[in-house]
Amino acid sequence: MDTTRKIELSIHAKVQKLIRSMGKTTIDHFIKPVRAVYKSVKDDPGYLKALTEHILENIPNFIPDETERRRSEREKRDPMIEYQVNLLVDNSETQGAPIVIESVPAYHNLVGKIEKRVENGIYSTDHMMVKAGALLQANGGYLVLQAKEVLTYPFAWEALKSVLRYQKLIIEEMGEAYQFLPTTGIRPDPIPVQVKVIMIGSNWIYHSLVEQDDEFNKVFQVKAEFDSEVRTSPDSLMEYARFVATTCNRDNLLPVKRDGVAAIIEYGMRLTGSTDQITLRFNEINNLLIEADNLARSAGKKLIDREHISLAREQRNRRISLMADKSLEEILDGTLQIHTEGAKIGTINGLALYSYGDVVFGRPLRITVKTFHGAPGVLNIEREASMAGSTYNKGVLILSGFLGDRFAQKRALGVTVSLTVEQSYGSIDGDSASCAELCGILSTLAQVPIRQDLAITGSVSQDGEVQAIGGVNEKVEGFYRICKARGFTGTQGVILPKSNIRHLMLEPEVLESIKKGEFSVYAVDRVEQALELLTGMQAGDLRADGTWTLGSIFDKVAKRLSEYADESPKQNKGARKPASKRGKA
Repeated sequence: MDTTRKIELSIHAKVQKLIRSMGKTTIDHFIKPVRAVYKSVKDDPGYLKALTEHILENIPNFIPDETERRRSEREKRDPMIEYQVNLLVDNSETQGAPIVIESVPAYHNLVGKIEKRVENGIYSTDHMMVKAGALLQANGGYLVLQAKEVLTYPFAWEALKSVLRYQKLIIEEMGEAYQFLPTTGIRPDPIPVQVKVIMIGSNWIYHSLVEQDDEFNKVFQVKAEFDSEVRTSPDSLMEYARFVATTCNRDNLLPVKRDGVAAIIEYGMRLTGSTDQITLRFNEINNLLIEADNLARSAGKKLIDREHISLAREQRNRRISLMADKSLEEILDGTLQIHTEGAKIGTINGLALYSYGDVVFGRPLRITVKTFHGAPGVLNIEREASMAGSTYNKGVLILSGFLGDRFAQKRALGVTVSLTVEQSYGSIDGDSASCAELCGILSTLAQVPIRQDLAITGSVSQDGEVQAIGGVNEKVEGFYRICKARGFTGTQGVILPKSNIRHLMLEPEVLESIKKGEFSVYAVDRVEQALELLTGMQAGDLRADGTWTLGSIFDKVAKRLSEYADESPKQNKGARKPASKRGKA
C-alpha cells in the first residue's frame, strides 16, 4: 500500500508539473504581448507576474468539470471573478480634459463606494462592486461643485479637502474613514488624483469658510468673482437680444418683437436699479418670457410684444404685493396718517423702503419735528426708544453739524429739537430720511409750513449736500400709489437726489402719469433747493455782514435761534440756587 501510495503521489506531482508547464506556456503566449504594451507602467510592475502565478495555482478552475458539485458552485459564483477587470472610469471617448458637474455631492457621489450583495442574510462584496465617484471621474480634468451643497452633506467637505490636500483617493466605506459603524471588507489601494475643483457659491459662504476653516485658503487658492450685472453698451444690448432669441428657440417659446425685446431690456435694467446697468440674473428673464409666452398664446398671437411683457410684469407684481397692498389700505382708511394735500409746519413726508424676502416696496413716513428752549442738540426719539439702527442715528447726528455750522458760529444754539417718525412700531435704519428731517427742523424753527403733496428722500451731509440713496424706484412708486388712490391734484410728486437720476427705472404706469402732468419727480443736489420746493420760499444766502437774505427761511431760522439764545441768560439768572448742605458739628 505504501508503495502504491508513493507511486500515486509521484504520478500526481508529475501530472501537476506537466499541467503547470503547459499552463505557463499557454499563459505566456497571452501575457507577453500585454507585458510589452504596459512595460512603461511603474506603479505595480509585479502585477502581471502575480497574475500568472495565481492562474497557475488555480488551473483546475479552468478545466471543465460538470460534476453536480462544480455545477452548483458555478451557478452560485463566477469562478473567473478574480480575473475580471473593473473599469472604474472610461474617458476613451472624451475629447480633452474631462469636465464633471456633480449636482448631488454626497460623500459616496464624490469619493465612490463599495456596493454589497446579500445572500442568506450575509453581506458580501468583491472588487467588481467598487464604484467610482465624481473625483475619480474628473481625474485629470475639472470637477464643478456648488459650495452650499457640498457643505450640506455629511462628511463630504472633509473628504473633498483630504483628496485635494494629499492628491490621493481611497474608496472606502464612510464608517471606516470616520470610525462610524466600521465593517470588514475589501480595501482598494489609494488612487493618485490630479483634479481641479471649481466651487461656486456666494460671497457670504466664501468669507465664512475663510474665517472658520484654516485649511480653506490652502486648498482653494484661486478666487474669481462674477458680477450679477453688466454695464450697458451697444454690444451688451445686442448680446441680450440674442439671449432672448436663443431662449425662445430653446424653450419653444414664441418669437419676441422688437418692442418686446426693448421691454425685456428695460426690465433687466429695473432689476439692477440703474439705467446704465443690466442684470445677468437670466433666470428672472427666462421666467418673464415664459409668462409672456403664455399670455400671447392665450390671446391667439404669434409674437410676444411689449404689451405681453408689461402684462406679465403686472401680474407678477400683483401676486406678491399683499404686504404693499395692506400698507396702502391702512393709509387710505386713516389707520396710518399720511397727508397728500395742504401744508403743515414741522411735518414732512419721508420715504422708507420695506423688504420681505423677494418683496420690496416703498411707503411714505410722517416725520414730525418740535423745537423748544433747552439743552442744545437733536433729541432722536427712535434712538431713545432703542428702535433705531446705527446708520439712522448717524444721519440724525449729522443734522446737528449742519445747524451748528450755519447758525451757531457766534453763540450756542440754545434749542432742543425733538424728532420722530410717527406711527413707527418697528426698528428703523438708514440715513435716507435725514434730508427730510433737516427740512422739518428748519420748517419748525422758521415757522414756515411744508407742502404735504410732496414727499422727499435723500441723505444729507453737514455741508447741506443731498446724497444718493437706495431703492429710489420703489420709494417714488410707493408715494405715487397713494396719490393715485386718493386722486391726483396735479401738484403731487417726489423730491430725490440728483445723483439718483441714473437709477430711475420707473414702472410704465408712473412714467405715463409724469408725461400727463399728474405726478412729478424733482431732482436736487442741495438742501436749499429742497426747501424752496417744499415751502415755496427762498432758502436764503449768507451776506457779508453775517446775516441771511431778509425774509428768507434761513433768516427766520437765525432770528428764532437768537430769541432762544437771548432767553437762556434770563432763565439762568432767575433760577434758584440749590440750598447748601451743612453737616452737624
